[in-house]
Amino acid sequence: MPAYLTATHGVVIDHSEGKESHAFTEQVLHWWAVNGSKFPAWTEAAQIIFAFTPNSAAAERVFSLLKAMFGDQQMETLADIIQTALMLRINKRKVG
Repeated sequence: MPAYLTATHGVVIDHSEGKESHAFTEQVLHWWAVNGSKFPAWTEAAQIIFAFTPNSAAAERVFSLLKAMFGDQQMETLADIIQTALMLRINKRKVG
């Protein structure tokens, strides 16, 4: 931790351009490209965190699947039946 804090001391990454700018992401990734070999465990953790998708696309796909699978008349179907059918559909997509 002390070596990481020393390496990051004085590093300023500009994020003033807002969420639409890729400058912040590019600066962070550049820092890791230059310094990552010094911190293998931290680099591995950063790679895992950077792999997360910061949006709700997965949740939107689930709701889209539910809408396609169950019409208006079936909206009162028990939650466990919906969950089971959805998991079967998702698992079928992963296998296929």
